[in-house]
Amino acid sequence: MENSVVFEINAGNMPRVSMTDIAHVKPPYIHFSRQYHEYIFYYILEGEMYLREGEREYHLVENDCILLDPTRKHVGYRTSVCNFLYVHFSQDIRELSAGGKECMSEGDYTDTEGKEQGRAETGRQDKDIRIPKYYHMDEMVKAIRCREIARNMTQLFRGHEPYDRMQAECLFQELLLIEAADYANNIHQKTVSVHGKVREVIPQLITCLLYTSDAADE
Repeated sequence: MENSVVFEINAGNMPRVSMTDIAHVKPPYIHFSRQYHEYIFYYILEGEMYLREGEREYHLVENDCILLDPTRKHVGYRTSVCNFLYVHFSQDIRELSAGGKECMSEGDYTDTEGKEQGRAETGRQDKDIRIPKYYHMDEMVKAIRCREIARNMTQLFRGHEPYDRMQAECLFQELLLIEAADYANNIHQKTVSVHGKVREVIPQLITCLLYTSDAADE
């Protein structure tokens, strides 16, 4: 599923979680229409979810996550059986639309030369992370850790001990960092793959040019 939106988050500040839990839904329930005043993060633990945000429809399955923003209305468009983590939170977030001047760039993660100059020009900080609106967690070890975080975070958020909620917010921050790191790594691998194919083609082009030159001399 192609992403049209990427979010840049200032990870130097902790997310402020107002509500979180693990929801268990089944037919005939269908997600009601709403536009919330905070960001909402969903992580699908089991089953599937059919969600429409604005004009875009998402069919979410196990280990999918999505970040819903306050500028768009979302609603379920089909019943299903689903267990999922939800987190309502606020944070320093900037939306970067694909195709725009500030869209996600593979070079942000792979080009080290001029990195500091790029940060200065765009206003990005060392603690800024980027996550897509929709993402699927492929790596099993990271997916298992995300599930552990979901369970522990919701238990802490309901706790009554000092700093329980703060610990829950720290765990949610870890979940966002896991997603951001995995996303960045995937983009890096795709870029390296493309660069590798280019390097394979260059010798063939040089050979072709030399052959053409020799034929012309004859």
